[in-house]
Amino acid sequence: MIHSQSQQIIGNRESQQDAINSLRVSPQLQLFVLADGMGGHNGGETASQSVIQSFLDYFANPIADESPTDALYTALLRANAALLTRTLQQPELQGMGTTLVAVLIQENGQFDYISVGDSPLYQFSGSLKRINANHAFAEDLKKMVQVGAISAEEAEQHPQRHAITSALTGNAITHIDQSSGCLKMGERLILASDGIQTLSHEQIEKQIQHVEFAELTTRLLQAVIAQQKPQQDNASIIVIEYTNERKIESPPTINVVIQSFRQPEKEALPWKFMILGVGLAAILLIILMIWLDGSGHQNVANNAPPSTSQIQQPNTIPHNVISQIMAASAASTNH
Repeated sequence: MIHSQSQQIIGNRESQQDAINSLRVSPQLQLFVLADGMGGHNGGETASQSVIQSFLDYFANPIADESPTDALYTALLRANAALLTRTLQQPELQGMGTTLVAVLIQENGQFDYISVGDSPLYQFSGSLKRINANHAFAEDLKKMVQVGAISAEEAEQHPQRHAITSALTGNAITHIDQSSGCLKMGERLILASDGIQTLSHEQIEKQIQHVEFAELTTRLLQAVIAQQKPQQDNASIIVIEYTNERKIESPPTINVVIQSFRQPEKEALPWKFMILGVGLAAILLIILMIWLDGSGHQNVANNAPPSTSQIQQPNTIPHNVISQIMAASAASTNH
């Protein structure tokens, strides 16, 4: 039996450019998909959401007898083509793109995946292992270190180390990683955007080892927040577990902001001052109504607006009424 949980945080960004979703393709097959967009505020959101929607549309009406591997590949190509069409229709979106991780998993734990970009796909089998390729320049730098072309320090400080080497942009896809596997009972798959990698591999593994499934996505994202990274990226996570237990799941399309990284608004006035203010206002209102009633201002109580001929110049409040108001204010403040 397959169970899943998913959540997102916006981090210290102006918008959510990650997109996640899932779909039950058949009684025995589920689709999970995650995309991390790039290309500015509108471009990143548009790219990730477009690709997710393309996958959902394709698997809503799958081709009969098409293998999971072929279906994922075809859906990927169609999603990429949809981005090209969108940029031709809206030239201002030129340069947008997105990563992608998509998993098809059967109720027996057998799964197939396809991925492009640097968004990680982990498998937890007692220990945590990244199972998809990392299409980032950092991987090329590692190879350069291995052959002695650059030092480890140079690789670590390279300004382009986080640049991705493959993405869905509507153009030719440079690298595609596709494979399959099988979860044993109690094992998990974790799809994530790279915002989760504010945590080290060991920190992620520790959370997965010691936290109950129902709390896992929340605890992982709370751990990300606790790092207080000034430029924290959007972070999204989908956790899939193969188990024989029945569990309550979050909705498959959940899009939760656990905590905003924005500056908090000014704290509301303490409740004691709020009560004091309400009491003072009530006293002032009663005194004012008594005075108006005695002054013969009929139109104040009349809901219909007076005619121009009826409007009178307002009288100033008598000094004795002002004294009563000030006395009431002082008495209320002393309490």
